[in-house]
Amino acid sequence: MLCGKILVAHPGLQHSYQLAEALYEIDSLGLYISGTPLKNHADIWGSVFIPKKIEAKIRSTSIPLNLRQHNISWHIARLIANKLPINNFEFNYRMFHMFDAWIASRISKLRPSIVVGYDNSCARTFEVAKSLGIKCILDAPSVHYEYAKEDVFLKKSIKYRDSIKKQKLQEVSLADQIIVCSNFAASTYEANGVEPNRLKVIHLGSEPPLSLQRIRRHKKDELRFVFAGTMSFRKSTDILLAVFRELGSVAQLTIVGGSESKQWIDECNSLPNVSYLGHKPQSELYEIIAESDCLILPSRFDAFGMVVVEALSVGTPVIVSENVGAKEVVEMFPGAGIITPVNACAIKDTIKKLVSSPTKLENMNDAAYQSGAYFSWRRYRKRVSEFVSDLS
Repeated sequence: MLCGKILVAHPGLQHSYQLAEALYEIDSLGLYISGTPLKNHADIWGSVFIPKKIEAKIRSTSIPLNLRQHNISWHIARLIANKLPINNFEFNYRMFHMFDAWIASRISKLRPSIVVGYDNSCARTFEVAKSLGIKCILDAPSVHYEYAKEDVFLKKSIKYRDSIKKQKLQEVSLADQIIVCSNFAASTYEANGVEPNRLKVIHLGSEPPLSLQRIRRHKKDELRFVFAGTMSFRKSTDILLAVFRELGSVAQLTIVGGSESKQWIDECNSLPNVSYLGHKPQSELYEIIAESDCLILPSRFDAFGMVVVEALSVGTPVIVSENVGAKEVVEMFPGAGIITPVNACAIKDTIKKLVSSPTKLENMNDAAYQSGAYFSWRRYRKRVSEFVSDLS
């Protein structure tokens, strides 16, 4: 039993390890379960040989091993599925639902004071917890399902979409409190009937490597933009590539991350001013962003967009769409970036103005640093631990 402490359970990772760390720092964490492993200098497995390429991707934590479990079978199954000719989107959701059933089967034995669950992986868990009088917190990294239901990927999974919707809506209805990462995300929940007093906005954070320095290694007369994330319709990849195709050599774009379709990769490779690098470890991502003049995230909708604060933390200004939750960071620190409508003309005009006046970006560096320091993981942990403590 967890002796009145808190259970945090996530089938993958996302930012759940930061919330778990926040609870550990105030001695409120009973157990953290994730499908993606973390590393701690005291872990026994840390002395075992691990290829550097894999080790570089493992996040660090101060949470001791006796307070966390990493059932990596969930992670391995998803990695294998991504290599198979199946509907990976549907498979991942089925895995989330299986993880939920597994956690639910342990609740009566663990008896935590609070359960923190994540999108599409905690409906059954919450159902069991509520029957035992245990409080439930949904840490929602996304917008409300009804706002996002027209996402092109959900259309590819028609047969399983009803199960996905049912799971998501049940989680929202059962949660005593829902943590969202922006006012924009909160508005999508309120618009779909969720009471404001059940919503808590806690912005996410960033923590770049201590040794990282912002260095531009390219010619002063060319501007380099960077996009980091999964290329997709939701992230407006079609608009972004169309814009840089029209701009030509006056602006360079580097893309870091995966892709929902090989089509986007092929298109990147066909454009001389676009470089596609694929997935990179977090430390390398920070370096790439720090060497760029500006990060661009033109999403059709994004509950937050953590890469925005990652860019700002190393002094790189940003261009974000009005539908990106992290625009609120720019609104608080106006000199750190530019907010633009989600359309090709507006985005192209914004970039052309920066190309014609490159010093404008340089003048934004200080404000970017300041905003990045404000939205640090340390501050996030303080905010989220205070909120959860008030519920205990």
